[in-house]
Amino acid sequence: MLRAQLIYAITLAFACTGLASLGRCESLKIPKVSSGANTDVFKLPPDVVFFVDPNKGSDRAGTGVVDRPLRTLGKAMEYAKLAYARGSKTRIELAAGSYREEGFFGFDQWKPTAYLHIKAASKHAAILTGCDDWTGDGKVSKPWREEPNGSFSKRWHRDWGFEKRGIAHGPDREFDRSLIARREYVLMGRNQPLRQVLNRDQMKPGTFYVDDADKRLYLRPPPGKHPNRDLTEVAVRPHLVPYEGWLWTIWKIQNLKIEGVVFSGAASFPNGANLHLGRQCKNVVVEDCLFQHNGAGGFNFDGDDQDSPEHNPGVTDVTVENCITRENGTYGFSGGFNNGSFVGNRFVRNNVRGDWAGYT
Repeated sequence: MLRAQLIYAITLAFACTGLASLGRCESLKIPKVSSGANTDVFKLPPDVVFFVDPNKGSDRAGTGVVDRPLRTLGKAMEYAKLAYARGSKTRIELAAGSYREEGFFGFDQWKPTAYLHIKAASKHAAILTGCDDWTGDGKVSKPWREEPNGSFSKRWHRDWGFEKRGIAHGPDREFDRSLIARREYVLMGRNQPLRQVLNRDQMKPGTFYVDDADKRLYLRPPPGKHPNRDLTEVAVRPHLVPYEGWLWTIWKIQNLKIEGVVFSGAASFPNGANLHLGRQCKNVVVEDCLFQHNGAGGFNFDGDDQDSPEHNPGVTDVTVENCITRENGTYGFSGGFNNGSFVGNRFVRNNVRGDWAGYT
């Protein structure tokens, strides 16, 4: 199984770089064995640790020390970027909870002796999500309006409609008015996604519908669930233009490790993802992470820039180990890389949105 996954990863990376079509294959030096990342650098203790707690922390009063944690990963990344630029080995430790934010971070230059290690304090307890809490209990959100047909509704504030960016057309090239091209996503009880439909009269228990003209979101909860009582999360991110394809983007950094984090609920456009590692990322480890219930993809790596691969290389020397991608809208992983190792990962029931649309 692992051998098959590695062959798939290598094949995908080679296809995505497109070097064969550009006639550069004869000059490539392909290693006989993909070594992946050099993990020894991360065994050295950090010079600085920033603690983050989405429930008890503060970006105003917090400093990132253990008894004065920050509230957001975004603020911790700003501090970490400065520390990394000084050559510091830096760790960001994420307390349990939901991090309802998005981020786009580029590092100015590689620092071979520095590293950035983003780590969940408890495995799979820190959740980077594109969803907001829409539970209508009156504490965090207004109540849902009850409708005559057993559904509930709320005002919808995104103007996404049928997305035209990032669509991978199938043979019939008719995806642009199907569920493949929708970005909306609804979860109940943390792990129960509702199925999207394109017409209100198609609604049944466990579904939702977005009325673009009336700007309302309708849902019919599963049996035993109520959106004014049970946790109801609605995907509203990413929405920072022009980076709506990815919830979290990191690029141009050497020695990056992401460990034990959950990436969920991103409302990326088709072929987008929750986590995106851009070009000029070198020596990367993604370990024990969970990518689930994203509207599009789980995670994505950039391959070489075909116009200037020497000056703008794709993700290089990467190890993805013991990660799980499951029930994502389009794919678990996509993209390209140079010298990668995928070990012990599981890809389970992805392409959920494609199944909704009938493209399987």
